Amino acid sequence: MPSTHGLIGEFGIVAAKSGHTDAAGYNLAFRSDAGDAPVVGVILGAPSVAQRDLDAGRLISGIAR
Repeated sequence: MPSTHGLIGEFGIVAAKSGHTDAAGYNLAFRSDAGDAPVVGVILGAPSVAQRDLDAGRLISGIAR
């Protein structure tokens, strides 16, 4: 099934679930295969989609060296 999530394939992300509410902000749960071992992470309360995606990329880049 094709994904409509823009981060699939970026930073080794193979699975992601995003969500947003006014109270919670922009959120993302993801799995990345960018490093030697899978990385599972969650970004909570980002003020925008762009910031949420940037935070996810920075998190993965910092772990998967």
